[in-house]
Amino acid sequence: MTSNKKSCRVRFAPSPTGFLHLGGLRTALFNVLLARKYHGQAILRIEDTDRERTVAGAEEQLQAVLEWAGLSFDESPWIGGDYGPYRQSDRLDIYQEYGQQLLDNNLAYRCFCTPEDLEQMRAHQIARKEDPRYDGRCRQLSSNQIQTYMDQGRSYVIRHKLPEQQTVTVDDVIRGKITFNTDTLDDQVLIKSDGFPTYHLAHVVDDHLMQISHVLRGEEWISSAPKHILLFEALGWEPPSYAHLPLILDTNRHKLSKRSGDMSAFVEEFREQGVLPQALINYIALLGWHPEGDQEIFNFDDLVELFDLDRVGKAGAVFDVTKLFHLNSVYIRNLPDGQYISHSRKYLSNTEISMEAIPEDKVNSMLLMLRDKITRFSDIPDMLIPYLHDDVEFEAEAAEMLAVPGTGELLMKISIVLIDTAEFDGDVFKGVVNSVGKQLSRKGRDLWMPVRAALTGRIHGPELHRIVDVLGKNTCVKRLQAAAAETNR
Repeated sequence: MTSNKKSCRVRFAPSPTGFLHLGGLRTALFNVLLARKYHGQAILRIEDTDRERTVAGAEEQLQAVLEWAGLSFDESPWIGGDYGPYRQSDRLDIYQEYGQQLLDNNLAYRCFCTPEDLEQMRAHQIARKEDPRYDGRCRQLSSNQIQTYMDQGRSYVIRHKLPEQQTVTVDDVIRGKITFNTDTLDDQVLIKSDGFPTYHLAHVVDDHLMQISHVLRGEEWISSAPKHILLFEALGWEPPSYAHLPLILDTNRHKLSKRSGDMSAFVEEFREQGVLPQALINYIALLGWHPEGDQEIFNFDDLVELFDLDRVGKAGAVFDVTKLFHLNSVYIRNLPDGQYISHSRKYLSNTEISMEAIPEDKVNSMLLMLRDKITRFSDIPDMLIPYLHDDVEFEAEAAEMLAVPGTGELLMKISIVLIDTAEFDGDVFKGVVNSVGKQLSRKGRDLWMPVRAALTGRIHGPELHRIVDVLGKNTCVKRLQAAAAETNR
């Protein structure tokens, strides 16, 4: 980190426009980790000045998701702090003050261009194969023209008057020095016609007044960074250190977009599927940040100790849901039994059959039996099907296994021996199957796969001795005989 670690103040500044994107969660995480690493403060600020995109209830949803993820902040709209308000819609008079200051110092100007004017301007630039941007036509308006337009009640925005032919260097903590020329930039809008500030003005003012030392945000903001630095300079302030985080990509190496309608880009989707927050945080931390060594499992304290911006890369990081689910399965297996059962029971309402009539200890046994096979808690309803239905439904691979010649005889003989067996548990069952298999010269996969298929309708699942313990002797006998009859049709 390039500046004074003792003065580390960072902020996560989401807009309440819908669900929390995975990239937003990573930004929040990296900010919190940096603050905790250097004993600084992490601020949460709600940037809600885009009234058209603000979604009712999104702020409350954001708060709930961040709490679920275990990310805490030192200052926020919900807990207060010395630098509030922390909701931009409560700070409009502050932005107006600094917008007027820029106007008074001839560092900003009123732009009266209509949306139709801007669209026509853009179309002409594209036709000339130019990069579309505001051409600065209202920079040339005289004070008399401006007053006339205002007297006529014309709507206007306030734009930043960028200096011409000036080099601007962004000293990025992750990417090094990036140089821009102001002739390639346009005069961005600072205050919209409705009086609300744009992101450009509001975040600059807030970052200064809230004494933010480091701004961590996505790399899509790199092209705006020189405008922000120029705005800091126009207001006579020192800009914070910028660190632009690499994009999060899907497995096709396309940007993981939050506007595609695909819920797999949002934190809430994985929460609903039963991904544990500590697993998601662990995985998200590794998207763009690489600790030394090959360790993959990190608790939050580990991340705080090891995290530093020096090990954040520039290249896009691929979000692989299969890897996330694998990591989640590791966390699930490591849960204490009580916590695992408590989490699992939240998903039992999604089963086709009511669980109320099943004894609690049997339900718990079924859940514990499935633990090593699930990658998320939403797997549970489907995986319980073989143990809840009276009649077994055979998947295609199981049906093929049962169709092997001699399988009906094998299953019927096992069931007959079981009927006469006084004691019954997984070990007894294993002994019976091995004994019958020896008589019929069947072993290994040819012996055990048909038995599993007969009992569950599937060829994959929990260990067989745990299955028979859950099903019980009578159900095992019934299913073996039903499958044997099926093979003889």
